[in-house]
Amino acid sequence: MMNRKYIIVGGLALVVNLGLVIYLYLGNNTKTTNKLEKVKILEQENVAEKTLIPKKQLAMFSLETERTTVSKGSLIEIRVILDTPKPLLGADAVILYDPAELKLEKLQAGNMFPDYPRTLNQEDKGRIVITGVNINEEELVSNRFALIQFRAIGSSGAVVSFVDGEKGSTAIRGSDGENILTHTKEIKILIQ
Repeated sequence: MMNRKYIIVGGLALVVNLGLVIYLYLGNNTKTTNKLEKVKILEQENVAEKTLIPKKQLAMFSLETERTTVSKGSLIEIRVILDTPKPLLGADAVILYDPAELKLEKLQAGNMFPDYPRTLNQEDKGRIVITGVNINEEELVSNRFALIQFRAIGSSGAVVSFVDGEKGSTAIRGSDGENILTHTKEIKILIQ
């Protein structure tokens, strides 16, 4: 008898709540429609143009070199550049290269992160990892993250690029710990 009473009360409460939801939905839907009649819809192109991030606010890693066409046996010096609009907690650059075309001769951390610069070369995988930590979150005085020197040993060419978009990949960490990396720029080297 007591269970039946709870079932009836529960069913009645469900019906009342359902009615209230329908009333609120229909009531708000009508008001929203009236309000939307006064809203001007912008064309998609105009919205996209206004939401572009100015270049100076981009946080990016890039690879720079003086020469992209080299002869076999010559040295290629590549600068790893980190540009950022705000103070950093740290950064990780994971760089891939073809070890059949390029032999790593020198890997040197730049002077961006004096607290904890660290480099690692996995030559068999054609993978370089460069890490820097800014413990005191001081303003950075340079944008040179690292210097890499390869010897051209192949005969066709190679791409030197960043690993991004996956766990354990290239990242730029803002002072809040969030990855603020917006894009990376690779280098294509032609060996003649």
